Order: sequence, then C-alpha cells, then structure tokens
Amino acid sequence: MNVSMNDKPTVQLKKADLQVDLDLKSLKNFKGVVLKKENIKDYAQFKQCHVALIGFDAELIKVMHQTLAEASFVKLFCERPQWVLQHNQSLFSVLAPLKSEKVDALRQSNERSGVFKLAKDDAGLSIAIKKAKKNLSKIKDKWLARQLTPNHLSEQHRFILDDHFYQDIQDPRLKVITWPMVVIEDDGILTMEGIKHMVDVIII
Repeated sequence: MNVSMNDKPTVQLKKADLQVDLDLKSLKNFKGVVLKKENIKDYAQFKQCHVALIGFDAELIKVMHQTLAEASFVKLFCERPQWVLQHNQSLFSVLAPLKSEKVDALRQSNERSGVFKLAKDDAGLSIAIKKAKKNLSKIKDKWLARQLTPNHLSEQHRFILDDHFYQDIQDPRLKVITWPMVVIEDDGILTMEGIKHMVDVIII
C-alpha cells in the first residue's frame, strides 16, 4: 500500500504509544497519515511525502532508513538522543570489563532489540561512549553532531546498534529537530522556537 498525500489511512493510538512529552490529544488534530513504527512494513512507499519521525530508539532508526529511501524529506524530532554504535565495532572491548553474567544478559538483549544498556558505574561504559563519540566526530556538520550527543550525566546509557545511522543522518533530505514540540496541528508540528514543520506523515 502506498502512502501519499491523497492516501491517508489512520490508526487508533493509546497514550502508551506516544513516548514523547506531548499531549496525545493534539495528535488527533493532524489530518495527514499517522503510523506506528511497528506497522511500517504495511506501507511500502513514501514517495513525495514529507515525513516526521518522533522519538529516538532502535526501531525508529531502522524506520528512518526505510523512509529516506523514498520520502521527499524526513524530519527527526528527538529531544533525548541515544548513543549509536555500528555492528562492526567490537562489543567485546565494551563488555569485557563487566561480570560474565552481565555480559551474557547484554548479548541476549542486543540479539532481541539491537540495543544494550550500561549503568553509570559499569566498567565498560567509558569505552562504549568513546566509540560512540568517535562516530559523532566524523559527522561533517558539528552542530548536528552536538545535537545528537546524549546527556553525559544520565544514570543509565542506552547504545543503539545500527549500520546505516551515520550515513542517513547526514542525508540532505533529513533534518534533526531537538526543540521541544508544543502541539501537533492539522498540517504539521509546532516546536517551541515558534516554527511549524509541515508534514504529510507522522511516525511514532
């Protein structure tokens, strides 16, 4: 099924589906297409669409890669970015200092979700952050790299594994928005700096 400006399916959403600091009621104002990231496989094409992605997690990052293949423009609304590593970066150097039972748990978690978590006092945390920072340093747009840098003071750090992220994030058809969202209107998303971002599709 194609998603376009003239083809506007809707989905019923519950509050738990929207993992952002935004009143769910305003999402009902939107007259375009609203999709849950889990259902993207049912909508194969986004030709001539301006797409908004709300959030930042492993599944949404994969959706970003899929939508960039055809969308006219994609905007990623993320107030809380996560660290991103590539699959070919060795995790053993990250996990080696940890206790064996935690290493096993992290490996199993990674196999299921493409994400692993390290607490502030975990021995492998500094190594993992160093790897992720090195990836960010390769982004040509230094302001973009700064936007994508997580809060270092967090009690727990999440690391997403994705091989396309650093190429996709520098695509000229993608823009990262870190300003908080104020309200979703009928034709776009208004952010705190007073700009309304016009979109045809919202994916959460």
